[in-house]
Amino acid sequence: IYFILSIFEGYLNNIFGSYTKYYILFLCFFILFKQNFKIKIKKFHIMFLSWFVLKVISLLWSKSFITPKMHMISQIGMIVFLILFTGYPFKEKSILKYINIYFISSGIMGGLTIMFGRAYLGITVRQVLTIFGYEIDPNNLAALLIVGICISINNILIEHKNKLISIIILVVNTLGCLLSASRGGLVTIAIIFLLAIFLDQKRAGRFLKIKKIIIFMFIIFVFYKLVTDYLPDNIVERLFNLESYEGGSGRTDIWKNVWNVFTDSPLSILFGVGWGTATIMTGTDVSVHNTFLTTLCDVGAIGTCIYIFPIIHAILYLIKRKVYFPVLFLIAQFIPAFFIDAINKRFFWNAIYILFIFYLLINKKERRI
Repeated sequence: IYFILSIFEGYLNNIFGSYTKYYILFLCFFILFKQNFKIKIKKFHIMFLSWFVLKVISLLWSKSFITPKMHMISQIGMIVFLILFTGYPFKEKSILKYINIYFISSGIMGGLTIMFGRAYLGITVRQVLTIFGYEIDPNNLAALLIVGICISINNILIEHKNKLISIIILVVNTLGCLLSASRGGLVTIAIIFLLAIFLDQKRAGRFLKIKKIIIFMFIIFVFYKLVTDYLPDNIVERLFNLESYEGGSGRTDIWKNVWNVFTDSPLSILFGVGWGTATIMTGTDVSVHNTFLTTLCDVGAIGTCIYIFPIIHAILYLIKRKVYFPVLFLIAQFIPAFFIDAINKRFFWNAIYILFIFYLLINKKERRI
């Protein structure tokens, strides 16, 4: 239920009200109950807790409390759920089932987007799933569809399993992602495709890799022809006009403004400008549109290092053991987060949860051996 909610929560909250948070509370209580209310704290839990404590402390010098007020409860919830979810002794089969549910839910979202896609805010260049008149941001929709795209690519090119359903969801979700006209989504799909080609170790060999690259280039050509022939011209123009990528819909100007504030003094570089300050330093009335730059501004280089170190450690650990899916999935959700503010989004944290679940599973197996 949690992973289904992660996909459809934006619509369910609009239709029925913000009640899904109560399910998360119930789930946390359930995990605690199953663990006899004993919490197993890991080293990376302490790192994430320290990062959050630094964010709270940074409110002492923050110039705006608007964002902290909005995100405080969700941030606490994400950290608590990280500790409880990764602290529970899940079996590998259970984890794979949860990922498959996440996969299918994303595929359903893709199918619904194609069937019930409407112009986002009346802007015909961007089509999003609209249910009972409610819609979500196109870039957020693209990130949710990329869940299915990434798992499909992993199944087809790396794991070589569930190929039929994976091909169907890959095609459906890619089309849905293109209809959203999310350039970040298009870039993410291309990067994940390329990474999957080079990470496929089950059929290693230089000749096969070259062959796959040639096939990949051919697929790109066919894909481009189909897209340009069948998608509306305004969507094609937005996605494939490379000149329009330079400004990133005004993002580069926003990032420059925020970066200048962040680098204003050695203290701000080390400790940040305070949680919430970045959102009022953009020079516009919109947010930063970059999760990592926002994090850097919130808690500075010290806090960001505390946050990112356990993630990098887990990535290197899994790559060394040729466990690629959680790393690929993390990248697939982190790339969209580079273009939007996702620190309070479930898809962003789910990628972190999955990374550490696999990290703990592999670590446990090695200790048994």
